[in-house]
This record gives sequence, C-alpha cells and structure tokens, in this order.
Amino acid sequence: MFFSIYKANKWILSDSSLSKNEKWLSRLFLIDSTTITLFKNIMKACGNSMANGRRKGGVKVHAGMWLNEQVPSLIRISKSAESDKKFMVRFKNMPAETILVFDKAYVNYSLYKHWSKIKVSFVSRLHKSCVVTKGNLRLLSVEDEEYNILEDCEVQLGHKAQKDKVNVRLIKFFDKEHNREIEFITNDKRLEAWEIAEIYKQRWAIELLFKRLKQNIKITSFLGDNENAIRIQIWCALIADLLMQIARKGMRKGEMAYSVVCGLIKLHLMNYVQIKQLLQTPTDPSIFHRKPQENYDLFNQAPP
Repeated sequence: MFFSIYKANKWILSDSSLSKNEKWLSRLFLIDSTTITLFKNIMKACGNSMANGRRKGGVKVHAGMWLNEQVPSLIRISKSAESDKKFMVRFKNMPAETILVFDKAYVNYSLYKHWSKIKVSFVSRLHKSCVVTKGNLRLLSVEDEEYNILEDCEVQLGHKAQKDKVNVRLIKFFDKEHNREIEFITNDKRLEAWEIAEIYKQRWAIELLFKRLKQNIKITSFLGDNENAIRIQIWCALIADLLMQIARKGMRKGEMAYSVVCGLIKLHLMNYVQIKQLLQTPTDPSIFHRKPQENYDLFNQAPP
C-alpha cells in the first residue's frame, strides 16, 4: 500500500526548489537506518544484555530516498542485530549518474567497483577498518581551501593480498564546529572536493525523516507485543508520513511546517473537510460541509 501511494503521487513529491546551479542535488540518493528499542525481547537487538540478565529487543528501519522527494522509496524492516550491509544489495543497479550517500557502516568493496562500472557515484565516510594506500595528491582550489578542505588524494582501499581493491578519492575536511577532521571517500573524479563534502552534508535530510517518524508520529510507542504487530505499526507510520508530505507538497501557497500539518489533521481527523482547504484556510468555518442539524448527541438522539 505504501509503494502504491508513492508511485501514484511521485510527481507531487519532487521538489523543484533545489538550486539549479547545483545540478547534483537532484541526483542524490540518501541511505541510512534507525534503530528503535522495544519494550521486551521480541526482535533480536545488538549489544550486551543488561546487568540483571534481561534483554530488550530492537527493530531497525532501513530507508533509501531521493533528496528532492523527502520520502523513502526503498524500505526494509529488520531485527536490530542485522548488519546494514545486507540492505546495500537493493542499490546494486541504480540509474546512471546517481550519487549514493551513506554512512561508514555500509562498506562493500565489490559494490564500490560495480558502481564505478555502471557510472554510479557514491560518497561515504572512511571506516576505521579500511586499509588505505595513498597515491597522487590533487590540487586544491580556492573554494576548497575556503571550505576547510585539507587534502584531496587518490587512494586504494584494501589489503595487499586482497584482489578486489578499490581506487577512490580520499578527501579530508576540517569541521570547525566540532574541532575534528572528517575523511570522505568517493569514486567521483569530476566534482570539486568542497562539493563532495557538501554532498555528504545533505545526508542530514534522511535523519529528519527518522526524526519525523519518532517525534510527530510517535513510532517509538507500540500497541502490539509481537513482531507482526510492530511491523504493521511501522508501515502505518510510514504511510501516514507519506500522506502528510503529499498534503504539504500539494498546497499552492507554499509548504506548511510538518508539525503544524500533523496538528491540524489530528485535530480535524473526524471532520468531513478537504485537506487542501484545511491547510490553506484552517480558520474558515465554511470549509466544513456538515450541517449543524446533522450532528447528533451520542446519549440524547432525536426520536425516529
């Protein structure tokens, strides 16, 4: 049901407000996952048991979404203990010129090489377990230095005895806000180093998706106490978020804050009113079509 709604309304979800000067923004596909701790040991969680020997379960929601749509187009629900790498297979054959953005937990050398062959780029952080062999340094532009790029180098990932070594770019960026160095890897040879750092920064958009699900739709509180009930509730939350985004994007007078849309719809959930009219003119009483005499009191109904 989620994917049928998504496909039918995909044309509404596409955001045309992205900067035309940065064409790569429309090609970004973001990948990440979020973990939700459960109230008892239902689905296997990662980590050690508590001091009293008890163990709570956990569920992991894997998502992939286009930056200009702000809703996931690929979803997988699994046990919390399951590795993120298993989700990467779904992105093996992406459209050419796509730029995949994901965290350092998704390490797969064979996929890195495959994407390079089909002209799919990726941007990720360097995992501490990766063995790096440095090669030629690339010259930094004025924009790179202004963006706090420290180094842009061609490197090779993999042990000496490893057959599937990967040739990538390693970009070092200094984060002034947190006073730390961040290392990015990418197979893109055309974009500037500062653009690669800016691309990875866009990954925050998928974190906002998980924030919406947990804070506005309360996906952290479950009604059922079995795995099937938990999966159903997560899918219902995803459908609700999708419908909220369709309602927001379908407005003519600009987008309303997500929390405001949720509040209005929750308040008028049992009223007969068109969503567009409610969001455009929420204070206009004429948008409610039901007549006053049709509202019956529950405990004092009129005689037949």
